[in-house]
Amino acid sequence: MKTRRKTDWILLSVTALLVAATVAAWGWRSLAETQSPDATVETAASVSVSPQPASQSPFPTDLPPTQSSARATPSPAPATPSPVPATPSPVPLTPTLPPVTVTPMTDAQGICQEPLSADAFTADQTEYYVKAFKANIRTAPGTDTEIIRTAVMGDHFQRTGYGVCWSRLDLGDGQTGFILTDLITQEKIYPLNTKPEPEPTDQPQVDDNGIFQEPLPVASFTSDQTRFYVKAYTANLRQEPNTDSRILDKLAMGDVLTRTGYGTYWSRVKTADGTVGFVLTRLISASFVRAPVTPAPTAAPTPRPTATPEPTAVPTSKPTDSPAPTADPTPAGEPSPAPSASPTPDMTPEPSPSPTPEPEPEENAEFLEMARIVALEGSPTYGYDSYLAVATVIMNQVDHRYFPNTVMGVISYPGHFSTYTSTRKPYYNDAVYEATRDAYYNRVRNMPKYVIAFITPLNYEKNVAAGGAFSKMEVYTEAYGVYWCYYPADRP
Repeated sequence: MKTRRKTDWILLSVTALLVAATVAAWGWRSLAETQSPDATVETAASVSVSPQPASQSPFPTDLPPTQSSARATPSPAPATPSPVPATPSPVPLTPTLPPVTVTPMTDAQGICQEPLSADAFTADQTEYYVKAFKANIRTAPGTDTEIIRTAVMGDHFQRTGYGVCWSRLDLGDGQTGFILTDLITQEKIYPLNTKPEPEPTDQPQVDDNGIFQEPLPVASFTSDQTRFYVKAYTANLRQEPNTDSRILDKLAMGDVLTRTGYGTYWSRVKTADGTVGFVLTRLISASFVRAPVTPAPTAAPTPRPTATPEPTAVPTSKPTDSPAPTADPTPAGEPSPAPSASPTPDMTPEPSPSPTPEPEPEENAEFLEMARIVALEGSPTYGYDSYLAVATVIMNQVDHRYFPNTVMGVISYPGHFSTYTSTRKPYYNDAVYEATRDAYYNRVRNMPKYVIAFITPLNYEKNVAAGGAFSKMEVYTEAYGVYWCYYPADRP
């Protein structure tokens, strides 16, 4: 049984080998025919179209015509194989070359030698100063060229071009020279043993009262021909644009002026009577300002003179036996004075009270304290508008039913303005005073009258989340970096 089973396995293996060999032989044959069709065609063509002499028949004469014709009939040409699609050739990649850098050469002392020619220099038109104690200016960019001159610290030239490490200078009179770029700078360098000129500062000069002094000369004022009005209660018209000069006149609110020029902080004006002087620009306005109405003083009533009563005669008693007194003798030559009526005293009217002049804004303690709060609470980034908004909220609180009715009462109210007790020094500028004055004296506002508070966005979120006072208020707008708020019941 085992021997038979073994024989069956051998027969199956042999059969499989035969089948595989047959398939392989057929495959090789088909592959050979597919790969060499041209050779078969060329051989058949060479046999059937070989040239024959013209006199001879193309058919052999010793065969019957039918047989000869049969032999002469060419076999059909094999079918042309379908073309094999060409394999696309790979596109060669272009290699990226590293940037080419120019490495300057140096001489024996390590000084850079310019690798570029002077014609390849980058054009420039900048003033430069020599910052080395001494520097050689040469005819060409290199230390092996001739020295034209030796410059010293503080010398300045116009640079007309520059290369990698050398610069071309204009020496004047059409002469050009070259200097190492490391030896010059755009920063102004003063010559040795010389005192530098004072550099102008951005911080304006102020007097002891914090009033700005004009930094520009009068000749540099901008020309103007505009009507202006005095908006302060009083303003000094001075001979020069500073507080050290003589006062020519005292101006009052509402006075009309013609501004003929202006600088940074002061204006040159002409009054109605032709007086020309200078006044602080922040004390005047191009908008109409009405003069304050001053009530006329009431004169004290003059008392009527009372008539002097006439003297009445005193009754004289009858003479008695006692001797009558004798009158003192009157000296001769002097008549007795006649009795006269008592003189009536002159009735002098009481002096009428003169109106008390309003103090200047700088002398008003409440105004100055409000200006300090405005300077600390406002934003210098937004300038006048931010300061005026803070001043508007203060004045709106003064008019509100829930707050004190005075400026000092509002800004000192507990919990209102933390800057009231702050020791931080404010920075006063012209915009602070102008905004405070406009709100305090002229009732200028840039927020509605019901806007009574402001707060930063971050603190607003914290206050509302904690259920604070701002949780009961609405935001009118976001401006100058803060929220401006109001009570909904106050908005009309």
